[in-house]
Amino acid sequence: MPKDFVVRLRSTILRAALVACFSTGFALGAAAQTVAEGPDHASQVLGNAWDMTGQDDVYPLWWTHNLRAATVANGTMTGTARDTDPHFWLQFPPIPSAISALNLAQTPIDANRYTHLSILMWLPDTVVSGASNGRLVWHHGGNTVAAFDAAYSESALFPVYPGWHLYHFDLAALPPRVGLPWNGTMYGLRIDPCVGCNVQFQIDWARLYHPNEATPISLPAGKTHWLTEIQPTGSSQTVNTVLPVGNQPGAVASLPPGSYRVAAISDGDYALSQRGKAWTFDTQNDVLWSSNYGLSGASTDSNGLRATTNNPDPSLQLDIPQQQPIDASKYRYLTIDMSLDRIPPDESGLLVWWGDQAAAVRHPSDFIPVQAGRATYQIDLQRYPQWAGLVRALRIDPLNGPAVDQGIGFTLHSVRLTTTAGLQETVAYNDTPLTINARPSVKILSPSPEDGEDYALVEQGKAWTMQPGQVKRPELSNLSGWEYINRIPDLEQSGSFFHATSQPARSGQTEGDPHVFLTFQENTYPIAANNYRWLGFDLYVPMDATAQSELTRGAMMRLAWKANDADPGVTSDDVILLPGLQRYWFDMSQLVYEPASARTWGDMVRYLRIDPLELPESRHFYMGPVQLRSIPSARHVLAVTLQLTDADGDALNVKVMSGHTVLAQADGLAAGQTHQIIASLAALPAGEHPISVEVSDGRSSIQRTAMVPVRKLNLQAPVPTAQMRSADRVFAWAEQLLGGTLGAGTPSGQGHACLQGIPGAYGRSYAASGICLFTLDGLVLYTLHGGDVVLAGSLSSLLTQAAATGF
Repeated sequence: MPKDFVVRLRSTILRAALVACFSTGFALGAAAQTVAEGPDHASQVLGNAWDMTGQDDVYPLWWTHNLRAATVANGTMTGTARDTDPHFWLQFPPIPSAISALNLAQTPIDANRYTHLSILMWLPDTVVSGASNGRLVWHHGGNTVAAFDAAYSESALFPVYPGWHLYHFDLAALPPRVGLPWNGTMYGLRIDPCVGCNVQFQIDWARLYHPNEATPISLPAGKTHWLTEIQPTGSSQTVNTVLPVGNQPGAVASLPPGSYRVAAISDGDYALSQRGKAWTFDTQNDVLWSSNYGLSGASTDSNGLRATTNNPDPSLQLDIPQQQPIDASKYRYLTIDMSLDRIPPDESGLLVWWGDQAAAVRHPSDFIPVQAGRATYQIDLQRYPQWAGLVRALRIDPLNGPAVDQGIGFTLHSVRLTTTAGLQETVAYNDTPLTINARPSVKILSPSPEDGEDYALVEQGKAWTMQPGQVKRPELSNLSGWEYINRIPDLEQSGSFFHATSQPARSGQTEGDPHVFLTFQENTYPIAANNYRWLGFDLYVPMDATAQSELTRGAMMRLAWKANDADPGVTSDDVILLPGLQRYWFDMSQLVYEPASARTWGDMVRYLRIDPLELPESRHFYMGPVQLRSIPSARHVLAVTLQLTDADGDALNVKVMSGHTVLAQADGLAAGQTHQIIASLAALPAGEHPISVEVSDGRSSIQRTAMVPVRKLNLQAPVPTAQMRSADRVFAWAEQLLGGTLGAGTPSGQGHACLQGIPGAYGRSYAASGICLFTLDGLVLYTLHGGDVVLAGSLSSLLTQAAATGF
């Protein structure tokens, strides 16, 4: 056999079920401030963090609303508003009477576990700092159109800011303005970046997490928070946030993996410890800019906020995060550093207001006498009985009196609200960063839908690779033209494709109903549906990215089949099309039909078709290679192939399981590589079983389940006929490939000496060369003179290569 496929296996291991073990040699680094990544819905459940590295981070990207353009690349999502109500979905809710391909479906959100949301977002300088324009929407799902339309909940509007800003939300504590609270199971989560703004926005990342399931981080004595500096992708601007320890030891879960500059601080200064930034007024974000009154020419720089009064009652409101209101029992001393150009006659002094509702004040302090020039004014707010509970609004009136409208210039240098009089905390960043160790990730390459026998290749002798003539009866398929091509021009994608154009909808119809028949009156090789059930294909339907109506107008496909000419057939529910060239996989035995039908995929199928789109106008499409495969099956062992990644380069430990039964274990595997683990099925009874993989880097772990189950065969069951036919073609190919090396072969039945007496083995022996070539559990193996067993490769992949050379 070709050496590229050869991996040696001991025959003694084969008899014991071919369980491969790996040695352990992994030790954690000694960095003092390294903690594991916290739990995150996108990372752990969806298997794809919302880190904006690819278009699948916003699902689906083109089904965004009121965006003229949206792109996701290189760690940033950029959206441009079409009108004043832009929004996009981090997770798109399932549409009633529609189904998703199994490889593209998204698991619902466990809202009882994932309760907090953090978003790193940029808005342009034209956005009014602190204006209430942001909104969150979550979706509860619905089985009917009416239920779906009524299943929205939305938050109250929240303040947004120009530039990069980190937004935190406790969704479980967030009272909805419309609909039901965040709990139970959620099917969709939407971000409205700036309602009414009509601007471009950017998203660096988003995390949906639980703060109390992450690793706590240590602090020096007397300190309560880590002030943490975040560097947005592609920006020189930094953003600060705070990671409290105390009652939220896992607040580190709000941040994605990476290294962060940190400084240990106390909770003595409210703005620093709760906002992550003191009220120093070097940016507009320290003030609710839309709530400034009686001021002209207001601007901010490194010296503070400079403005001129233009009415007798000038005022400005300080920014207070609504998730971290002021605890009036803790913070009491308000220190204001301010310069006044002059003092007008009849000046009443400085005044402070506060209230328990956002941006709404109702309690005033006494008038505080002021002086010209720069001075510091300190107020003990606990002298006022109204300073109590949670304070959500705080206003500064720098001057107050009938002559203030004469244009008095002032500069507000800083405001501090502290636990102790005169407190001014110095921020000193650590020499070593805080490192959040990335959770490992795993992609299960096998078992997969492509591992079983392929109907077209095994039964018809040639895979559906979209070569000329493979689409049946296009003249009966409502197509106005078709061709076989090897390139999609607008995607610059090479391959083999059936390219066709649908006919427009007839009068009174909603769509042109195009078909792609894979089998048509197939009596010679009817599909044994009880064996072949996994249907996968490539499909690209060009769409208009500027239109909002593509989805509702028919950007969907359907699958249909029937047993014979007398059978009326069945058609699936709508399948939502995604933009671009996509691979769609379906378990035909689990397909949902429209209208609801008790029929299931079974018996002999002679007609099988794909309806690629349901748009009313004439629209062209590209169909790529199609496979209809059986479920992977084995008696003894299962080859599990994994692609392991870890951003930190940690060595990884792997368990292969079915339910709670461990089938194989491997330790110390290198990240960034593909690994194959041979798992024993000895502990499993006959029948279908899910296969899952758990990967750990020593700090955190992640678990994934293969898309397809595996069928454990009865040890005494005969070798399937289709598998024997496939094996014979591979053997014939090997005999030609190796010329006279093998010699003449004779069939080897079960129990033949060269097959080690293993039930389910099927092969040929070659006396002249001493080689025994055989298949077992979807693998192709051989022995030389009864020695070691050598793995040549998987039967499905080798058959594909054999067929490509004419076998």
